[in-house]
Amino acid sequence: QHFVETANYMDWMLFMHPDQTNVVDKDFDGSAKLLGVSGSGKTCVVVKRAIRLAEQYENEKILVLTLNRPLAVLIEKMVDTACLKEVRDRIHVKPFFILCQEMLHQFEPQNKKLYDDKTWKSEEHIDEIWREFYRCELNNQDANVLHQVHDSLISRNVNAEQYIREEFDWIRSAVVNNDRSKYLSIQRQGRSVPMQKDHRERLLKGLELWESKMRAVGLTDYLGLAAALSNHKDKLEPRYRCVLIDESQDFGTTELSIIRKITKPGENDVFICGDAAQRVSTKFQSLKGATVSVPRAHSKTLRKNYRNSREILSAAYKVLVNNLTEEVMDSEDFEVLDPEFSSFSSSAPLILKADNLACELAYAISHARVEIAENPSWKICIAICGFTLHEISVFGVGH
Repeated sequence: QHFVETANYMDWMLFMHPDQTNVVDKDFDGSAKLLGVSGSGKTCVVVKRAIRLAEQYENEKILVLTLNRPLAVLIEKMVDTACLKEVRDRIHVKPFFILCQEMLHQFEPQNKKLYDDKTWKSEEHIDEIWREFYRCELNNQDANVLHQVHDSLISRNVNAEQYIREEFDWIRSAVVNNDRSKYLSIQRQGRSVPMQKDHRERLLKGLELWESKMRAVGLTDYLGLAAALSNHKDKLEPRYRCVLIDESQDFGTTELSIIRKITKPGENDVFICGDAAQRVSTKFQSLKGATVSVPRAHSKTLRKNYRNSREILSAAYKVLVNNLTEEVMDSEDFEVLDPEFSSFSSSAPLILKADNLACELAYAISHARVEIAENPSWKICIAICGFTLHEISVFGVGH
């Protein structure tokens, strides 16, 4: 699959639109930002630009970052295919999680086992640990401090367990560990449910206990890594001549401030590339708060979708517009762009409603078998949204 995807991207890179090429070749006096709709070739632009910068700045390192590990693998394959070895050696492609792990292993070698997304003791996933903590299982009553907040959210028909976990992510992305008292008074940009001061105090205490729980079982998540690394900000120094961030809409202020510290200030230093409509995380993001300065003239856009047919894009855009939330819209640095439809057409998407996940998957599998029986050479992909990988794994074991 990665080979096919890489081949398709390579076709794009060979025949780039002038708008894309202009962004690849443009030099900026400092940082820059590229906003692009889904399917506009943002990743290809990032790869081609990274290669150009590696050629331009000889003997200096270029870093391409993303939060998504499979995307990092794909980008690595694209870079491997697209450039000469002497240039390739100067381009580093990493998920942010790995970048933080490497630096924390340097600063805290005694905690090497701690900085992983599974416990080294029991191999439990972090989603299981969160559920156990939040529901006060195994005689751990720490989450009782959150009961008033929980009841308040439930009374407003809000999924309290999910919302509080997202609030913890928002806090950790907005303020560093030693400055969390700011949360008691700051405006919670992008959070649609009001939160009074005593509830904020309870959330801060609950977050402290949740982080203590993670340390006790020997695990952390990527925001925990960023928070831990922010404790060493004074030790961080420029390691890379340029850093290019793909899917940057999911990077919070804390992560961006770390990236700013490890990037040499100057021409073409930080290049951020993203799309607010594709945001999947609940974080606070402020370029200004991360000391990443992007003048208006350094902000570029790509609106043409090359990947999807007019019918698919039209349906997807309607789903997006009808479900936009404050969390998506309320961003000072990213906006939801209106896409320009591609020139090719396809059959219209079919949308069916199922009563539950079991019925949904059963129908999808049944439909896939019928299609394969009629077209033996076809491959069928069942994509699942709205559930974590852990939840799907548990469901698979049970069925």
